Amino acid sequence: MLTNLYWLVVVALLLGVFYLISVRLGKVKLALIVALVMGVLSHSFYYFYLEQILVKSYGGSMSLEVPEGQYHLGVTWKGDNLWIQNYDPAENRCIFREFSRGSMLEGQVVINDCNPLQLLGNERLERLMQNQPEALQQLENTGKHEGAGKNDAQE
Repeated sequence: MLTNLYWLVVVALLLGVFYLISVRLGKVKLALIVALVMGVLSHSFYYFYLEQILVKSYGGSMSLEVPEGQYHLGVTWKGDNLWIQNYDPAENRCIFREFSRGSMLEGQVVINDCNPLQLLGNERLERLMQNQPEALQQLENTGKHEGAGKNDAQE
């Protein structure tokens, strides 16, 4: 909702500035340049800063993707920063990564020799590694994994 309001205000400002400069002052070329610069700045402000704040503080949605070959373990907010925990079985390490649009000012913590999937037991872990989709479905059906793989958003 707030995202739509933001873009409505931005479009109204852009049209107002374009009208004032082009019609009142008679400088269409200048009006196009100013409106284009304001549009790019408004989009950059939203993409790099405002989106994450609106999602955390006022609700909303945003999409993230888990890197290929990794398993998602959890996510949490620390202040205004979103931290994502993934497990890389190929290198046996847990990766805590701070999410930032455009990969600017991101932090990362890597824990080597991390074995979060060992909690499942050796037999289930081997099945998971051999045939991931069926093993995950079977774990969900048994109900014995108690929180493994859940996305917990904590404050």
